[in-house]
Amino acid sequence: MSKLDFKNLASKVRSIDPYRGTMRYPMDNRSNRQNIFELVETDKGIEFHVSHGYSYTQKPISKERFEMLDGVRGARVYKKEHDHEQFEYYTTDVTPRVLCIVRSDNTLEYVTNSFYQGDNMKMTDWMGGYQYDSYRMSGTAYHDFSGKLNHPVFKGLRIDENHNPVGMNVQVFRRTVNRKRSKDLMASYKEKFKSPDAMLKCMDTDTMIVSIKDILEEHFGEDNKYLSNHECFAIAERMFAEGNNFDGVILHGMAQGIQGFNRWAIDSFTSGNNRGYYRMIEPKNVVPRLMACMAKKLYKEYKPFDEEEVDFKRVKPCQWGIRVVVDGKEVIS
Repeated sequence: MSKLDFKNLASKVRSIDPYRGTMRYPMDNRSNRQNIFELVETDKGIEFHVSHGYSYTQKPISKERFEMLDGVRGARVYKKEHDHEQFEYYTTDVTPRVLCIVRSDNTLEYVTNSFYQGDNMKMTDWMGGYQYDSYRMSGTAYHDFSGKLNHPVFKGLRIDENHNPVGMNVQVFRRTVNRKRSKDLMASYKEKFKSPDAMLKCMDTDTMIVSIKDILEEHFGEDNKYLSNHECFAIAERMFAEGNNFDGVILHGMAQGIQGFNRWAIDSFTSGNNRGYYRMIEPKNVVPRLMACMAKKLYKEYKPFDEEEVDFKRVKPCQWGIRVVVDGKEVIS
């Protein structure tokens, strides 16, 4: 595993000094304290916790402590400024953000829920292979530079030097579209879209915009400027279930973000400030455009897939993603 090899890290411990007052050592350049590993002794032996960057934890403090330390260099004390903040007065603890643990049997365990771009770059450097994020792998994945090895990465995955899972049964399922189920799914939506399509073809753009604004105000309120795509999709499906197909089509248009179907464009158009907003779709094209872009969203929501189990170490990326099961329980990559 290149730099993340137990013997390699142990050799560094014996040859260089740790940072003062700690058992933390530099992974690379000593002046870069964001990339370190820490020697940790457990009842099962020595292990190395490899970190990139920092985690920030808020803890409450008294008003008196805040007033005493406010403005003191390096104190890191704060007063609540936003409604989402948890404490009125608080301090922030900064600790290294551990990405993985290397143990004395030379196994590596991933211990974080998510890898950011910088994390992936560091793991790529340290492991001698390419770690990356891909929707076709349903999250984070790793492959070696030869291209023969490709597997998902998830919190709790423990692998040996040959990337074989250790102490767990990992199953990976690759998805392919079941043509009959997908055809039946899309046919049901084509039926629901018929009457809204006829109504929209009789409208001009001004009338359509007024209708969209009324629908958004009914479901989200007049002052709500942020529309969640997920929430729009959920309400659209409920409208279809209730037989309100026109509202369902409009809300699906918002969920899919077809041309001009966003809050800024709609508000700008109806305000009279920009009536010629060039990206606004014509009413007659709404349903055809929606049908063209909805298939992927519907497939992800209703999963008309067949699955085949594939080798953990040789997973081919799939347009519809993969599913990972560990000891009988599905996990998020």
